Amino acid sequence: MIITYAIIILLLLVLLVFLVLRMDVFGRLPDRQEKRKLKLSPNCKHGKFLNSVSTPMKMNLFKLIRAFSQSDVKSRKPAIQIPVLKHSSNDFKQEASQKMKIMWLGHVGLLIEIGGKRILVDPVFSQRASPVSFAGPERFHENPLDLDDLPHINLVLISHNHYDHLDHQMVKQLKDEETQFISTLGLETTFSCWGVKPGWHHSLDWHERFSLGDLEIIATPSRHFSGRTPFDRNKTFWCSFVIRTKDESLFYEADSGYFNGFKEIGDQYGPFDATAMGIGAYNKLWANIHTFPEEALKAHQELRGKKMLPIHWCTFNLALHPWEEPIERTIKAAEENDIELLLPEVGEWIDTEKKYKNKWWR
Repeated sequence: MIITYAIIILLLLVLLVFLVLRMDVFGRLPDRQEKRKLKLSPNCKHGKFLNSVSTPMKMNLFKLIRAFSQSDVKSRKPAIQIPVLKHSSNDFKQEASQKMKIMWLGHVGLLIEIGGKRILVDPVFSQRASPVSFAGPERFHENPLDLDDLPHINLVLISHNHYDHLDHQMVKQLKDEETQFISTLGLETTFSCWGVKPGWHHSLDWHERFSLGDLEIIATPSRHFSGRTPFDRNKTFWCSFVIRTKDESLFYEADSGYFNGFKEIGDQYGPFDATAMGIGAYNKLWANIHTFPEEALKAHQELRGKKMLPIHWCTFNLALHPWEEPIERTIKAAEENDIELLLPEVGEWIDTEKKYKNKWWR
């Protein structure tokens, strides 16, 4: 009888997991047709994607639990009310700028105007970087731009499928707006499940390109991983992006550990008018997949960037360091290496030719 009950409970748990994983927000694993395409990628082996350099991902669970339990929870939250420059649809009545303008949306999200096009990069509009609304990392500040106030977006770039980069709610909102979605390999089935019509989603392997008029998007290497559930680790790809016209260019790191790929990208596609580099959510326990501030600046130099926009900090509590530590370490290292930083407030338009001295986080 006990064995019978145990089997019933196990079957119910299996059914529950199955039902949960069929929820839209988790996305879908590549279907048969997409798997055939993935087999052609030199970066995919036996259905899983690989980094170009060895990237051990096994973490000691005991060390991880101990590190979080010993961390100062209060210091990981901002001691100030984060200033946000709020925008509405009335601010976008003019056509998109030909000259590059960048708005930092917080964390890694960018709104870019370049070549007369508007581009969203890894935008997260949800209140939490999580599959559910009641748990997971919650925003420290409001969105500078609400989904309902978005102007027409020509392109959405998605570097990988983690919840702080790929927002299910955003895709659902824009799927009928004649917006092109550009992502890495393995996400076609997910975007189709979320209602994006055929021909409006394009998945790129490293060094593949997508063009829209004079605008060119290139998926470039990064050192990271992917997954939205415990069962889909590395079954979709990850990347950084080169965004350029014949006159201007931007490198967007997304998420990456430091590796020799930055220099190779700089040699092949640089120099860049600006780079957007991740400076936060670092720790020695996962040093292979996120750059420390000093590494981000070194990568910026190897990319041959002129100015650097620090991203991947401020909005969500994703690591153990104090909230303001990433930007303070970045400023210190930038001054020591004579690197000019772009330091906007959340929601502030960036002109890469101007200087930004307002240290609003203090």
